[in-house]
Amino acid sequence: MRQMWVVPGALLLLAMALPRTAGEDIALVCYDGPFESVLLNGCVDDCRSFETLEEAEQHCNALAKCGGITKSAYGDAEAINLGVGLYEVRAGPGIAAQQGDMSWIKQV
Repeated sequence: MRQMWVVPGALLLLAMALPRTAGEDIALVCYDGPFESVLLNGCVDDCRSFETLEEAEQHCNALAKCGGITKSAYGDAEAINLGVGLYEVRAGPGIAAQQGDMSWIKQV
């Protein structure tokens, strides 16, 4: 069972308290994160997925209702084998604990 929090006014404070990662996934301009083991709830644009973080960022920036990006640790086997489609545009503002996922929260 996932833990879910939906506290729009305190979302940024909560996100700032979550562990950040160091490594291949970089910080984005106008986004907070990356945050480890965090899934942004809700789909925007059918949770469209992208091969790269930069592509997902550009698409999220073009959508007013996009609350951020989640890099999924899960996906269909073909996508994982090809290394594509792991970065999803998400609605937020709710978040859920999801082991292995990584999220960037769009600043408003």
